[in-house]
Amino acid sequence: MMRTLILSLGVISIIFSQTATAQLTEITPDQANPNTSNWESGFQSRINTMLNVHDYSGKIGSGNADTDEGKRTWTRLVMEMYKDRNSSSAIDSWISGKGNDLLNSQWAGSFCKPFTMPGYTMYFFEWYDKLPQSQKDVVYDEFYKSEPDKGPCPSSTGWEKLKRIDGNMDPIYSKTEFNSENFHWMARAAGVLFAEYYDDATQQAYFNSWLDNVTRATFNTGRLEWNSNNYFGHSFNPILVLYEHTQDPKIKQQAKAILDWMMIEAATHYIDGFQAGADIRAKYQAYQPFAGSAWGYTYLFFGEQKPSYSTNDFGHTYDYGYILPYSDYRAPQVAIDIALRRFDGPVEITSAKPFYHIDNDNYAHWQGDHDKSKRFDFETIWLDKNYILSSDASKRPNGFADCQGTPFWEHALWKLGVKGSGDGAIQIFGNSGSNDYSTGRGPNEEIGQYRNVMMRMVKGGDDLWVAFPDNKKPSSDGGIYFADLGNDVYVALIGHNTSGVNSSDYSKDGNYTKYTWSCGSSMAALVMEVGTKADHGSFTNFKAAIKNSTTLTDLGNNTLEYTASAGHTMKMQYQEPGSYTMHMGCTIDPAGTLPKLWKDGEYVDYESWNSYEVTYGPKIIHQNWGGGALYAQSSNNGLKIEVDPSSAEVTYYSFVPGTVEIENDGPVKESQSLSITPIEDKLTTDPAFEIQAEASSGLPVTIELVAGPAVLSDVLLTLTGMAGTVTLKITQEGDATYAAVS
Repeated sequence: MMRTLILSLGVISIIFSQTATAQLTEITPDQANPNTSNWESGFQSRINTMLNVHDYSGKIGSGNADTDEGKRTWTRLVMEMYKDRNSSSAIDSWISGKGNDLLNSQWAGSFCKPFTMPGYTMYFFEWYDKLPQSQKDVVYDEFYKSEPDKGPCPSSTGWEKLKRIDGNMDPIYSKTEFNSENFHWMARAAGVLFAEYYDDATQQAYFNSWLDNVTRATFNTGRLEWNSNNYFGHSFNPILVLYEHTQDPKIKQQAKAILDWMMIEAATHYIDGFQAGADIRAKYQAYQPFAGSAWGYTYLFFGEQKPSYSTNDFGHTYDYGYILPYSDYRAPQVAIDIALRRFDGPVEITSAKPFYHIDNDNYAHWQGDHDKSKRFDFETIWLDKNYILSSDASKRPNGFADCQGTPFWEHALWKLGVKGSGDGAIQIFGNSGSNDYSTGRGPNEEIGQYRNVMMRMVKGGDDLWVAFPDNKKPSSDGGIYFADLGNDVYVALIGHNTSGVNSSDYSKDGNYTKYTWSCGSSMAALVMEVGTKADHGSFTNFKAAIKNSTTLTDLGNNTLEYTASAGHTMKMQYQEPGSYTMHMGCTIDPAGTLPKLWKDGEYVDYESWNSYEVTYGPKIIHQNWGGGALYAQSSNNGLKIEVDPSSAEVTYYSFVPGTVEIENDGPVKESQSLSITPIEDKLTTDPAFEIQAEASSGLPVTIELVAGPAVLSDVLLTLTGMAGTVTLKITQEGDATYAAVS
């Protein structure tokens, strides 16, 4: 901060120049909500569309068919009751009929499968005032009386079922190696709410401690089931029910913060109605429009333009978004801005993800500094106006290795999502070896990405394949495969050490064609570069740039270097797959590993990655690993959500975009401002006077004489009697909490 003293004609006029300073303004969580005038009406319109797609009034099961009945029945009942909310007689009929049947059913009335809990909990609290005492007694008994052995669940009380540990929560996996995080959230969030309702201090201590740790973990390391196309809704809904019905202000803010974090994460993967990119838990159809549970929420919150879709498409959301019509929760405006690209893009985001045991012991190791919460997956996202390229360099083993089942088969290493033309985004995807699914890592494949370029390497005879929609097929030009993907997005595929490319119908989807690059036993690779009209002017120019301006050089020692059309270089070295020993004892071999990667000659140290960090472009998102705070900003909005590590209390701040200093080492520091007490006009013969300056942080400031006819001693300025200009510099160096300012 420069202060200039102007001296002339024996009079000293002191002028203080004004400098913009970063300010974090504490706000309530709701003040982060949408602030555009037409957003709410559009949101309600999309909700109403969802409500009126299907009539499930005659299609609600008995609750007795199988252990997952709670997932399918409560969702539809709660939605149909919402549609009839203004008819007291209709609601009474639902309660005395299906509501009573489900509460007393074998599976929908049991806590054996956590899928039951969000809808069950929503029904109880939303319609509590109209429920007969007999139904309230049934719920009480489910919590406090031991239920006999039932299917996968031994005899236990409802509280005990909601407190099952580690992998035992999900009977799919008979041991504790891989856990379903959404199962934990569905069970534990219901526990928080019912413990509060019953005012049960013992249960509150347990479940509230879980919520404290989940909140801490989310803002220190991120989520275990990150970017999960399929399980997003199963995690979002229980927290949404908690947000809607808790009476505890701290719990409500924690729930709001977790929901906001999830929506901001979703915004970084959103394209034209859907969620795209690498995915830790996706079904193999996740590339398809309207697949999974995430798209309904993202479209409802972000979808300012409406894709055309069929009745069946939106009907799928009906089974997930059933709580949203009841709720006053709104995604933060900055998330909507990011999703709709209201920033000067493109941006590259790198993101470390936690090891899948982070939810062990109720997230006790939320700091990310323990073997159970270490960095384990490393996603790179290139977010452009009309496309997303996202890939995951991962320590996860072979997706289809048999070790107490195949717990890693839902892992998708990469996807390219491109804005569509009326029916939502299209996605390009692929895999390696004999695996014909879009999910499940091939044990010999390694992947690296630098901005709009992705390199996939294999060794040992596994082929590399990519699937394209039939209306976006690539064609070969000089051995390079090019495709115009629409909306001014282009792609080129360059093989290395491959013996040919074969095309065939994709066995899992008749609307896609699979292109397979044949690879021998030695290291082979496939490079994908994505370009746009904004970059190249036309598809023709893009093809010329790829053919004439790029190079793919074999440096030996299983190392390739690619120079992209824009001139940046990406070097990648294949690492021999190792073995992976599961905690339960069995070993997967080969298992796959991380490659070595260099970006423009700089080695990539994955273990130093933050939870979210922008490495190119405007800093739309940032969360330091172990930092406890998430920053998100667009061109118009800035938001910080911070979790106190001791109390797990949440604080929200707004800021002017571009004014907050975000550091990549350690926790993000608070900004501070400098102020100086105004000084009246002085003569050159006036006595010495003090410069009074202070920092908003309260930390000491340093005053430095830069130039001019004066002498500065500490804070005392003595004029030498000559006319001229005096320039002072005022600095505060910062500390562990506050960033430096001058």
